[in-house]
Amino acid sequence: MINKFIIIPVLSLIILLVFSATAMFTQDTTPVDDDEDYVATIKPNIDTPAYEPSWKKIDSFSGYDDYFITYTPKENRKYKFVASAMPLMNYEDNQMLVSVENNGNVIKTSELFWGETSKVASKTTSAEFTPSGTFNINIYAYELEYWNIEIYEWY
Repeated sequence: MINKFIIIPVLSLIILLVFSATAMFTQDTTPVDDDEDYVATIKPNIDTPAYEPSWKKIDSFSGYDDYFITYTPKENRKYKFVASAMPLMNYEDNQMLVSVENNGNVIKTSELFWGETSKVASKTTSAEFTPSGTFNINIYAYELEYWNIEIYEWY
């Protein structure tokens, strides 16, 4: 007599093999038209925000006397400086002049000035520019307690 504990697993194995073989050898017989044009639809990814350019600080300097800075910029980028200064309390004229030179030409200037009777208080100025090649930022200071300058790049 054949043991029923052997017959049931053997029959189960045979049935499993038959279903597996049928699935492997069944092919899709739908004809493919190679001349048919397919159009792909690209949906924007809503989860990823679009890149927004903005001003990014790339350098800063402080001092009380004349100072010169040289940069070699990246192609087609805008730059700006934000300069501030505090005059000495000496009842004379006080001044900060910032000039940007590019290829030997002054392309931007900005000035802070305090007269003899001006209130002794900090002032701020800024200017934007788009250089073509290496540029210099020249700071000319006269009778200042201190000055600060920050350099920004737009990207």
